[in-house]
Amino acid sequence: MNNEKQYQRRIIFYDFETTGLNPFEENVIDFCFRENDTIIQGLVNTDKLPLSKEVADITGITNDMIKDAPDIMTYKEPILDLLTPKNPNDKTYLVAHNNNRFDRFFLQRMLRSFGTNTKELNIYFIDTMDIAKCGMPFMRSISLKTLCKYFSIPEGTHRALSDVNALESVYYQLIIKLANQIKIKTTQLLGNPELVYSILYV
Repeated sequence: MNNEKQYQRRIIFYDFETTGLNPFEENVIDFCFRENDTIIQGLVNTDKLPLSKEVADITGITNDMIKDAPDIMTYKEPILDLLTPKNPNDKTYLVAHNNNRFDRFFLQRMLRSFGTNTKELNIYFIDTMDIAKCGMPFMRSISLKTLCKYFSIPEGTHRALSDVNALESVYYQLIIKLANQIKIKTTQLLGNPELVYSILYV
């Protein structure tokens, strides 16, 4: 049997807006997961109110917007429905910008609160910052804002859905750059997060 048909290699783009930068102490206030046309997003209530002026200024999220928002547990079912593999052999690649230094830690805390973890869900993480470092070593800045400007992609607005839309566009542009840099066909990488992950991390 063809091994390619035994499991899916899914790509899900995601982003968190949070009360601060420490992933072990701060909380998620806005999130988005996107797989193709399937989008799960929402504002999240937090016990860390009021929000700092810096967070409010950056994200545009106000205390009034989240004080009556649902608790994160309200989103448990739709998030797990998206992330849980339909086949035990499916692999899910979660893509975020600064993923390995920020977003993944918030996600891991979230999943623990849901009673599961990334290993049980067969989740792997891809950081678009790492793709940029490999595919565009000449870039001084690899912030999402800088990459959007470089590729002429509309910037996100520091709201989760907006940033995920920008992230997805940047990801595919970075894949083209990575393929050119390592001298392989772009078609080998597009739609193949397993190979991208292997190039970056294995």
